[in-house]
Parts: sequence; C-alpha cells; structure tokens
Amino acid sequence: MGRSAQCDDLTFAVWSLFKVFGVGIAPHTTTVSGAIVVLTFTFGPLMHLGWLLVAGVCWSLVARGERTYPEAAAGVLLGILVGGLGYWLTIIVIYFGR
Repeated sequence: MGRSAQCDDLTFAVWSLFKVFGVGIAPHTTTVSGAIVVLTFTFGPLMHLGWLLVAGVCWSLVARGERTYPEAAAGVLLGILVGGLGYWLTIIVIYFGR
C-alpha cells in the first residue's frame, strides 16, 4: 500500500471517529487558522492581523448555515494545534536532525 493510500485511510478513520461521536469540525477554519499560526511564527507578530481573516471565514460559514459555532471553533482550535505543532516539529527536525 502506497503512502497516499495510507494517508487517505488515516483521514477517513479520523473523520469517521468524529462522526461516531457526533462532532463536526469545519475544515475551512482549520486550514486558515493553521496557516496564520505558521505565518505568525515565520514572519512575526504583524501576521496576527490574519486572525481577522479567520473570523471572517467563521462568520461566513455560520451565517450561511453550513456550520455551527462549535464546529467553527473546533476547526480553529485544531488548526492552531496542528499548525503550531507541525511548525515546531519541522524546526526541531531541521535544526537538530543533522
């Protein structure tokens, strides 16, 4: 089984787990908030203005009725966690993995 198939299986397993517990996560807010975390770590505090973009994405999803407030918030929290953790693990591998 190739790497892509393993990633697809893992993604399906995680989303299935969320569905079993009745928890939804907004992937749009996850992506945007993770990107803002990485940009802030990379380019400095001025990138915190990007959180206005995250707020706009959350508002638009809730206003259109596609997601609820808890789903949008869960997506933001997941993006912060994954973006921050991924960034620091990458830095550790680059600097200390030699």
